[in-house]
Amino acid sequence: MIFAGGPGTLVERVQPVLSVLGSAVHVGGPGAGAAAKLVANAALFGTLGTLSEALALAGGLGLSREDAFKVLAATPLAAQAERRRPAVESGRDPPRFPLRLASKDARLIGSAAAAAGVDLRVSPRQSAQAWETGTIRRCWKWSGTLTAGIGRAMGPGRPGGRALPASGGPTTTG
Repeated sequence: MIFAGGPGTLVERVQPVLSVLGSAVHVGGPGAGAAAKLVANAALFGTLGTLSEALALAGGLGLSREDAFKVLAATPLAAQAERRRPAVESGRDPPRFPLRLASKDARLIGSAAAAAGVDLRVSPRQSAQAWETGTIRRCWKWSGTLTAGIGRAMGPGRPGGRALPASGGPTTTG
């Protein structure tokens, strides 16, 4: 999805070029595309963090992966849980979004909210703090990618599907 900001006539004129890159949606005037990206990433970070922690908690409490997904199917995370289930079960999730870029976007979300006078008390503020303190990096462990940790939170090789220890679990290189 491409969030395009600028005059509508200009966005319409460059639509053929944008369509090569993905599906473009005009979201307003100049700067609106960047704003829309921050909004989308705020929702993404919160969703993936919650899903990962829910799976880790389920494993830590002794729920099987199957039962964890049954529970998640009855929650607002149902679509994301189902979408990411193959990665969880296979233990493989291709890199999609480097942590350094997620951290940068989390900082931008917090800065944009502050500049707009919006007091974000949960998602971006906690996401930015979690990125900066390393909490999410530990949750996503050695993968170096945003989504790979979800597959590893309860993936193969986790004894009993247990959650990562408070220390952040194993670390590897490569």
